[in-house]
Amino acid sequence: MTRRVLSLAAAAGIVLAALPASAQQAVDVRVTLSNFGFAPEQVRVPARQKVTLTLVNSAKGGHNFAARDFFRAARVDPADAAKIDNGTVEVPGHGSVTIALTIDQPGRYTLKCSHFLHATFGMTGAIVVE
Repeated sequence: MTRRVLSLAAAAGIVLAALPASAQQAVDVRVTLSNFGFAPEQVRVPARQKVTLTLVNSAKGGHNFAARDFFRAARVDPADAAKIDNGTVEVPGHGSVTIALTIDQPGRYTLKCSHFLHATFGMTGAIVVE
């Protein structure tokens, strides 16, 4: 019976992998922006799968999520494209921004807050697409 369950699970995984990203359920990725860091500091995103990226600012003041190369490589849903300005998403104090996207190219992308001195105070990180 265990082999049968494993075989069915493996077959379902193969079918799921064969579906286009738009037909797959989105993976939720949440990043918290605070004074002065990202949590997690190393954001992990699956390649070739739709991702719902939610950026939550837990601080009183504004922060941003600047990842120009990442957003340049991603296919952002048209409804969310206006939230990104030159690879940067502004997140107001105690606010949040959600962006749906798909990125095909695995790799490591630089992340920082580009507000004055925020990166100097440690508000840097990476996005790893696996």
